[in-house]
Amino acid sequence: MNQPIIVTSEKSRYVSLSVLSFVMTLLSNFCIFAYSNEWHLSVLSLVFTVFGLIGVVLFGWFFVCYTKCVFVKQLPPILVVDDKGITDKSSAISIGFIPWEDITYIRLKPHLNQTYISVTLTDNDKYLSKMNVFQKYSSKANLKMGFPLVNIVLMTSNQTPQQVYSAILHQYGDKFIQ
Repeated sequence: MNQPIIVTSEKSRYVSLSVLSFVMTLLSNFCIFAYSNEWHLSVLSLVFTVFGLIGVVLFGWFFVCYTKCVFVKQLPPILVVDDKGITDKSSAISIGFIPWEDITYIRLKPHLNQTYISVTLTDNDKYLSKMNVFQKYSSKANLKMGFPLVNIVLMTSNQTPQQVYSAILHQYGDKFIQ
């Protein structure tokens, strides 16, 4: 019986993301109001206003979500790896619990400026059928880019993907085919 690997988020990371999303919300507001009076460039004014509105809604929503995480007494784990399998709650497209028998391969996958723990499944369709529309769309886009269905993001964690991956290999490497 192996010790479970439990990865939690750091509140300081959520503070940083909250401040960043607030700044982006302010910049989006600037786009709306700075160009709304430009009558001689009505098309440009409309474009800035539309992008500003989208930015206010999107970044405002991020600000609310990240700020809520800052004030939660204890954040739930974003990743749990135990003898039963992997429970991933690291992102909006995470699919939750995956038993070891459904996992074929686990590896580190760098992309741009971030490294993911990528999990290749034996049957993607089994998990795609359980996803909501947003998750399906995002996951299919990941599949088209050559990523597996499950990509664990540890951006808000105090542990690096390399540390967690090494712990998974050390404790549970015999559970999946490498």
